[in-house]
Amino acid sequence: YSLKVDKEYEVRVRSKQRNSGNYGEFSEVLYVTLPQMS
Repeated sequence: YSLKVDKEYEVRVRSKQRNSGNYGEFSEVLYVTLPQMS
């Protein structure tokens, strides 16, 4: 995926334990903003 700067995204994260093939539940919504670099 590519994300654009100066834009806010809603992200949900899901993790998987290394020993088992089972994924966990999705997290709450995280708001991510990538600022413009000067």
